[in-house]
Amino acid sequence: MDANQENLFSKLVDVLLQMQELSIQLVVLAKKEHTLLIENKNVELNSTVEEKDLALYKLAKLDQEKTTVALQILDSAKAEKKEDISLSDLYFILTNDQKNKLLQIRKVLEINFISIKALNEKNNLLAQSALNSIRGQLDEIRGYVLPKKTYGRKGDISKKQNPGSLVTVEL
Repeated sequence: MDANQENLFSKLVDVLLQMQELSIQLVVLAKKEHTLLIENKNVELNSTVEEKDLALYKLAKLDQEKTTVALQILDSAKAEKKEDISLSDLYFILTNDQKNKLLQIRKVLEINFISIKALNEKNNLLAQSALNSIRGQLDEIRGYVLPKKTYGRKGDISKKQNPGSLVTVEL
């Protein structure tokens, strides 16, 4: 690798390490969100959700930057470019130490994203449960507020019975 490729690789590692930090932050935020959902602390939950959204936005930007730098590395090596590039596309250009560094960062990112996904699924179940509870409470309140339908006699029905008949005739 020449000096330009080394600089680009360093930039790629920096971007991946920033992504790793954000993924750790997202794991912490998802755990915090889980606790706040259980404790029913809505104000803190809203700020946690905003922090999580901001972290996801930053992560998306870093992912775009990662793709751009990876394409620059491929371009500097005069390798075939792809539209959908992954880190494994760079392995044939990199030295063994560089490959190991990327693999190490990639494993940490994968573990963090699996944790985030699992925590988000649990949080989603808690949120759905809370919504169902609120919906049930609203239905109960609606039952108290809405006027009750009454079915009463509003007219007279006269019945004529013939002795010995099993059926009555209504007039």
